[in-house]
Amino acid sequence: MNSAHLISVRALNKTFEVGLGGCTARARALVDVQLDIAHGETVAIVGDTGAGKTTLLRCLAGLLACDSGVIERRPTRPDEAARIVYLADPVQLGRLLDGREKWDIAIVDNADTVLGDVNGAFAVLATARHVRSTGGAMILAARAQRAIASVADRVIVLERGRVRGGEAGASTPVARVAEARSRMSR
Repeated sequence: MNSAHLISVRALNKTFEVGLGGCTARARALVDVQLDIAHGETVAIVGDTGAGKTTLLRCLAGLLACDSGVIERRPTRPDEAARIVYLADPVQLGRLLDGREKWDIAIVDNADTVLGDVNGAFAVLATARHVRSTGGAMILAARAQRAIASVADRVIVLERGRVRGGEAGASTPVARVAEARSRMSR
């Protein structure tokens, strides 16, 4: 694993059994996902409902076992385990910023629910600023790219459990441009 990465994912696969009674089928939620997340980076995972976003986040957080593949998590401090916080609601980010809870990686599902919510949007922005200054990382998932693209350093699109483009970290850089524009307008 590259020391510049807090998380490295290789060949991650996850399948669920779906159905009722004797009528079941296998549904592939994640297919050969490759991903690297660097120190100080905020990454947005976007895709339609059922694309595999929540499954990927839960695997990254260690809340759900993958069927195959490797997830390596590196702490921001040597000789410690990576401290990961999984939040199903971005409004909960406020509790991470008060300093009482120690964490390296914040994983936030349903990040697009902050649209129209000033407190939630502020918490997402403040957390992104925090991870850049501390060397941690934040991973956001949303259906709508426009909801979080201005906060993220990269946007990774999931389609039917696959990273579009297939490459590790295939993405679109966005936040650095938005940040530069913000500085220029001051």
